[in-house]
Amino acid sequence: MISPQELTAPGPERATWVGRIASASQASWLVGQSVGAYLNGFGDPRIPSAVAVGLYVVCFVLSSATLPTGHITQKKTMKRQDTTSVLTASRAVAATAGARLAVAFAMRAAMVTRQVYELERWDLSRSDYASFGLFKSIMGIAASFFLAGPLSRRFCQGCGTEHLVKGAAAVAVVAAVAEAAPWPHSSTGVEGLVAKALADPSLLVYACVIFPLKTAAGQVATIALRARFTEVVPASDTAGALAALDVASSAIGVAAPLVGGLAFDGVPVPRQPLVAAIFYGAALVAIVALFAFEKRPAAIKED
Repeated sequence: MISPQELTAPGPERATWVGRIASASQASWLVGQSVGAYLNGFGDPRIPSAVAVGLYVVCFVLSSATLPTGHITQKKTMKRQDTTSVLTASRAVAATAGARLAVAFAMRAAMVTRQVYELERWDLSRSDYASFGLFKSIMGIAASFFLAGPLSRRFCQGCGTEHLVKGAAAVAVVAAVAEAAPWPHSSTGVEGLVAKALADPSLLVYACVIFPLKTAAGQVATIALRARFTEVVPASDTAGALAALDVASSAIGVAAPLVGGLAFDGVPVPRQPLVAAIFYGAALVAIVALFAFEKRPAAIKED
């Protein structure tokens, strides 16, 4: 497993490359949704799957041809140990890993019904949703590159990371609450995405302001915590720490949608952003508590 810690120097350079990787990943995810919606329009469910298989093959070929296979910066002498213990080796590692997992849980849980929410709240047709997805992709990529990237590169050092992550979580909470605000609208029976946006200000504000802000906030928190994780984990423990974090992230990938589905069940569509705000708020509380735990003086053992 190759990590940014092996390919970059500590400090702004590492944060820059972690940010670029995260932004590229976010861009791919957003574009993939739009392309998938477009391909589904052909009516054959096998087409998106066939395209996905082709992309996996291309990814395999590129990875095999370009990624280094030897040791990058050092010879690794990984000790045999319980990988989960690596995440609790120090307060800094435990706090950073916990914050990453809290952010991941909140984002996954809050987004579990997002597609259905968007379709039902604004009564979008399949063609409208494909166009809407493309527009969101453009806005999301712009937010990642012009907001998340510069902010992360500027503040991902020292205590700046802590404040950046807290601020990003707070922005997500505010954006979700604003999304639930009662907006005047009269889009019933209106055809066409542009006409719907003009008739319903909530759709226009969501697409142009709220969605980009939440995308940027998620990217900022993710980039900052990824960069910090590579700083606080000893180089010799990198592989074990990443493996343990991957296991925990996989568990969250299963648990968060289940919890999110239960939380959103029965909630009226216009009020669903408030449920998302609760998830983001819980992540903010967890982040504050974890960083406070990291700074708390260690107890002195009495003889």
